[in-house]
Amino acid sequence: MTDKNLLDAIARGIVVFDGAMGTTLQRMQLAGELTVKDFDGRQGCNEVLSLTRPDVVAGVHRGYLEVGCDVVETNTFGGSRPKLDEFDLGAKVTEVNEAAARIARQEADRAQRSDGRPRATRTWGACGQPSWWRSSASSRCRC
Repeated sequence: MTDKNLLDAIARGIVVFDGAMGTTLQRMQLAGELTVKDFDGRQGCNEVLSLTRPDVVAGVHRGYLEVGCDVVETNTFGGSRPKLDEFDLGAKVTEVNEAAARIARQEADRAQRSDGRPRATRTWGACGQPSWWRSSASSRCRC
């Protein structure tokens, strides 16, 4: 898939996106593979892992690319300033989102170099719900 336009790629055939980054990261925490320290004490803020454990985020992307996904989504579902403010990270909104995009791009490029399949040349930014919805940090939510 060498098209720059995702709609052109879709018109040519099926385009497979990766799975749920957040669910995968939370499963890893439940399994003991990630700790509160990995989240820098910010329980439920998956986006902080792009800063504290980029290796883990890269590993999730790598897993999806290795099984044939065409597109990986960035680890930015909760990357808006209001959402990051709930975890005292609002001032780092640019740093968090740029790190997440860089990790996804690097893994997509690595996959393409590894197997020569251009399917891994795209990243897609993930956006979550509006900040005014109830969140995992409900004690701080301004609902």
